[in-house]
Amino acid sequence: MWKGVGLSFLRAAVMYVRTWLLIVFLLGKGIGLLPALSILGFSYLAVMIPIPAALGSHEAIQTFAFNSLGLGASSATAFTMIIRGAELIIALAGIMILFKFGIGFIYTRLNNLKTNNFNND
Repeated sequence: MWKGVGLSFLRAAVMYVRTWLLIVFLLGKGIGLLPALSILGFSYLAVMIPIPAALGSHEAIQTFAFNSLGLGASSATAFTMIIRGAELIIALAGIMILFKFGIGFIYTRLNNLKTNNFNND
């Protein structure tokens, strides 16, 4: 259980640092840690809304958050697109890894079945 809790905190910390660094790179100036936490919170809020792929809701919520912090609506749109792109790359890498291991598992399973069938004959 503690490994799961630790991994959850590690994931949240990585997301927080990723959000903060992305905002710093987009704006070209430093931002406080609390505004970055606010933007991360709004990202989590956008994901909780039951809209397929959060189409439009993430952008709308981030535009509200960025405007409230005085960071500009255009930065919010760029922020959401970069976040979506990064998550898409990670998802595609995971699919490729799963596909590779899945094909290997199926190949091994079929060889075991073929070997067992020849031994029974």
